[in-house]
Formats: sequence, C-alpha cells, structure tokens
Amino acid sequence: MVSNPIRRILKIGLQNTVPILEYRQILITNYLTFFCIGGALFMGLVTIFVQLYGIAAICLLGSFLFLTTFYLNHHRKYRAAGLYFIILSNLIVLALSSVSIYSDLYSGAEYLYLPLMAVPLLLLEGKVKNYSYWSTFLLLIAVKFGRIEYTGGSYDTEFVIIALNLFFAAWFFFLFLNFFKRVLLRAVEKTNEHEKTLYSLLDNVPVYLALVDKSGSYKIANHHYSDLFGLEKDEIIGKKRVRILPENILETHQPFFEKALEGESVSFLEKDTLPSGKTMYSRGTYVPVRNDSGNIEAISIYVDDVSELVEAEESLRRTSETKDKLFSIIAHDIRSPLNLFQSLLNISGDKAISEDQFLIYQRELNERLTSLRERLDELLDWARMQMGGINAYPSEVDANEVVRENADLFKTLIEGKGINFKMRLNCEMDGWMDENHLQVAIRNLLHNALKYTDSGGEVTAETSQDDDSVLIEIMDSGAGMTQEVVDSILNKEIQKSSVGTSGEIGTGLGLSLSLGLLEKNGCIVSLESEIGKGSTFRIWIPKSDINDPVDAD
Repeated sequence: MVSNPIRRILKIGLQNTVPILEYRQILITNYLTFFCIGGALFMGLVTIFVQLYGIAAICLLGSFLFLTTFYLNHHRKYRAAGLYFIILSNLIVLALSSVSIYSDLYSGAEYLYLPLMAVPLLLLEGKVKNYSYWSTFLLLIAVKFGRIEYTGGSYDTEFVIIALNLFFAAWFFFLFLNFFKRVLLRAVEKTNEHEKTLYSLLDNVPVYLALVDKSGSYKIANHHYSDLFGLEKDEIIGKKRVRILPENILETHQPFFEKALEGESVSFLEKDTLPSGKTMYSRGTYVPVRNDSGNIEAISIYVDDVSELVEAEESLRRTSETKDKLFSIIAHDIRSPLNLFQSLLNISGDKAISEDQFLIYQRELNERLTSLRERLDELLDWARMQMGGINAYPSEVDANEVVRENADLFKTLIEGKGINFKMRLNCEMDGWMDENHLQVAIRNLLHNALKYTDSGGEVTAETSQDDDSVLIEIMDSGAGMTQEVVDSILNKEIQKSSVGTSGEIGTGLGLSLSLGLLEKNGCIVSLESEIGKGSTFRIWIPKSDINDPVDAD
C-alpha cells in the first residue's frame, strides 16, 4: 500500500472542483512525474557505478528538474505542468541519446521516445496535443539520422524499412490512442450523466444523505446535507468528517460512526445545535456499506429533521397534562364546594338544623358561592382564550387606580394575615390596554402574592414609567419558586393548585389567564423568584397614544 507521504505527493494540485477529465490528467501527470523521478535517480546511481558519468549527470539533473511539475500543479497551472513535463522528458531523452552517440554506446535511449509519444495524447487537448505527438516522433527520427551521420553509416534498405516501420507504428499508435481516448471520454460523459442523475435524485430526497469512507472522508453528500452546515457540496466531498462537523455534533455522532464500522446499523434521535445556532431534532441511521467480498468499505448516513414531529409530541403531552389539570380543577375545586352546598341544603330540608342555625352559615355560604363563581369565571375565560375567543379592546387606563381598586378587594385578607402591604404609585401617565384585562391580571397577581406570603410578611405594589411604557411591579417576601416553575408560568402553563400560607385555595388557572390577557394587549411580563425570598412580577404596559394604538386582536 502506498504510504501517506507518497499518497499526498501523488495528489498534489488535485481539487474536487475541477472537471473529472482534467482531474484524471492531473493525477496521470503526478504519477508519471513520480515514476520519472524514481527512474532517473535509479539510472543515475547505476550509471555512476559503471562509470558513465555523463549519463549519470543527465539522470540526476533530470530527477531534480522534474520536481517543477509538482510545483506547477500545486499552484493550479495544470496545462503548463503537462507541457513542461513533455518538453523536459524529450530534452532528457535527446541528451541521453546524444551522449550515447558521442560515447559510441548503442544504449537505445532514443526508443524512450516511443512511450513518450503517448503522453501528449493523454495530457493535452486540441492542436497542441497533435503537434507534441509528432514533434516527439520527429525527434526519434532525428536521433536515428544523427547516429548514422556521426558513425558514418549508410542509408541502406534496412534503415529505410526501419524508418517506415517506425512511421506506420507511430501512425497506428496515434489513431489507436485517439480512438481509445474518444471511447474513454464517452464513458466519462456517461458516468457524468449517471452521476448527475444520481445527485438529482439524492438532492430531491427530503432527507440529509451522505456517504463516508472508512477513513472518515466524504464521498457523497446531497445539497440538503451540505446546506445543513452552510457549505457547498464541493466543500464537503473529499474532506474529513472532523473538518466538516461542528465539535458538538462530532462528539455525539462519533460513537455511531465507530459502531457502523464494526458492522452494526445504528439509529439515533438527537437534539443538535447547528452552526447557524438553530436547534434541530434529528432522527437518522448509520448503515455500513459492504463490497462483494462482504468487507465494509463505506458508511451511509441518513438524517431527517423531525423537529416538527417532536414539537407536536411535546404539544400533545402538554395538552394531555392540561386536560388532567382541568379535570382535577373541576373534580376538586368546583365539585367539592357544590357538594358542601348540597349537604347543607339537605340538612336544612330535613330540619336537622334550625333556621336560625342556617342563617349563621349564610355569610360563609355567600363567600363560598362568590369564590366558586370567580373560579368558574376564570375557567370559562381561560377556555375562551385558548380557543381565541377573547379579544382586547385597548383604551386609556389608569394603572394607579387599577392597583388601588384591587388592593381594596383584599383588605380583609391583608389585615387577617397581618401583611405589611405597601403601595408606591409613581406613574403619572395612562397605559394603553383593555382595562378589564388589566383588572383581571392585577387581581390575580396580587392574590397570588398575598396567598403565598406568611403572616407578618411584606407585599409591595409599585408603578413607574419610562419613555415607552408604564411599569407595574408586584413584589412579595413569600415562599418563592424554583426556576422550573418560573419558566412554566412564563410559558402560560396551568399551575397545580396549592393551598396558601393561611389555607387559601385557587384553581391554578389565574396566572396562565393573566399572562395570556397581558400578551393580547402587547404587554411585556417578567418574573423573578427565589425559594424562601419571594417573587417579583413586572408588567410593562404600552403608554397611552390615541394616534398609534396597540393592535391587540
């Protein structure tokens, strides 16, 4: 097997972007140059040993001059490299033949022109190819004449026959190689057509496809695969996986590639971050490709973007969880009070308690009924919002007044728990949103803050403004929340109903409903919280501007 340094030498100047015929010509030039350098060095050493120093000098000098061919190919001067190789080879053979003649040696060096005649037909095109071919032949004949003239020989019948045989052989060789080259070109064209057809099929398959050899170099990649990494196909084919794949994807997928090299088909479902920053859920397979002998020679890679499917599954999971939470709300937070009312009415109807005793419970029953009605309203409003049945009708709204009104609603709760409630109403401008929606949101946020703040704790409602918006902040020193719960609230997910610090109850729909209403009005909401240190809700409401209202529908 050719070692890696030699392999690199033989591939000098090769680019995947050049046409396939030119690619092969460059490869042939490199192989011929490498062979000629090796042959010239060998002949130089042998002729030194037999003391033919003139021939040795030509061979060693020629081996050095052949390196220029690699230099030209490296700098992508392919045509110049081919011409240089042909001219230099002819001059070296001419020099060897001349030295042989002057040294009275019949080394037959001029017959090296015969294989050299084929080189122009392989490396060149057009008239330059023909001129080079017949120029090489004429040099062969010239050397023959030169030998006869120098040795004083005669142009006898034998010489004429040899010359004619060489001419007919050259003509036959010329016709044959040109015919062979045309057949080869047609085969290459058909191969190109088949390759284009194959790539057309691969590029129209809506998945990411690639073929990688055992060393990890790409052999095939469709345009979906190259687009995935923001590259052209030519920038991928021939390159190693380690140079193309981002580090995070390479680290994840390398075990799959190694298992495939061991003969195992490996399927995967991964969440990958692409060079563009986009996150994609990819499902695919690494499949070993075997040759006729059953040996693995490549790995095919099939990848599909299933982000929409995964998101749909996640949405279905959230919907299922929401359904379960709603049933829990209906079953517990609504049915339980109704059962209580039913029990009291039955007792009253059976005269198990007196009318006076029943009136004692009237106030509590009224509070329970009011609470139940609020929960039903929350549930119905939330359901309407999910179905797009709630529209915002923005108008000028006094944020300070909304905060005051809702604070008054919870006066009993504030006093009962001994909460230090503060209002800092510093805003002088009206906001622009649906006032009913703001009332619902502030009522829920205040109740939530008071509900989870211990007796003796502190809750603050504050307003302020900047150039573009009115800011309402509701801060508490309550139980606080984990980041997971914070994210869930900001995603407007239904929260599991939990009892407050003094036994307060709720449906768990309030925060989801409030954030949805605020969003419909173009408000921005943030939530900061820490376990044991309380929470802070901030609401930025667009400022009142009659000439440029917020389109909230």
